[in-house]
Amino acid sequence: MLKLPPLLECIPCLHHSIYGDNITVWTAAGSDTDIQRRLQQAANIIATYAHERGLSCSPQKSKLFFYHSRKCGRRDACAHDI
Repeated sequence: MLKLPPLLECIPCLHHSIYGDNITVWTAAGSDTDIQRRLQQAANIIATYAHERGLSCSPQKSKLFFYHSRKCGRRDACAHDI
């Protein structure tokens, strides 16, 4: 996983954390469309990186977590299997 961080760092406003074989990516800047685009770009990079090394991502272990802070102070959060 040593060569993965520089690839993810090329995506503006994307953050990542890698611990062992667990990869977490997140972003909070921009519109919903910008966020979706960045997360999809990161997912594509991770999948390609894994495939090139004979590995694969596990859909059973993958989650997509949305957290949205509203102006009125109410917060919404939900997690979805991928």
